[in-house]
Amino acid sequence: MNPADRNRIALSAGLAASTALTYYAIDRTYHAFFTSEPNPAQVIWSLHAGFFWREISALYLAGFVALATFLFARRPSERSMRLLPRVLFGSVMAAFAQALFVP
Repeated sequence: MNPADRNRIALSAGLAASTALTYYAIDRTYHAFFTSEPNPAQVIWSLHAGFFWREISALYLAGFVALATFLFARRPSERSMRLLPRVLFGSVMAAFAQALFVP
């Protein structure tokens, strides 16, 4: 495997992880403030639990982003590879803030 393909795979995986984390944090915060769903930590597990659907939605969106990134990023630039850790860090901080303020 050549380095360009490794960079494409790394960029696709990184952006997919970032998308899943950020989407979940935004969706959980939205549902906590603007809808009347029960707290997922206090509900007995069921297929109708908001957590289940947020996770499925985040994984679906992350898979779409990974595929699109892999197909459209023929040769990822050095700049995009340098920005990837910052994007991932921002996503982790969004998820951390969501977990801290909206458990």
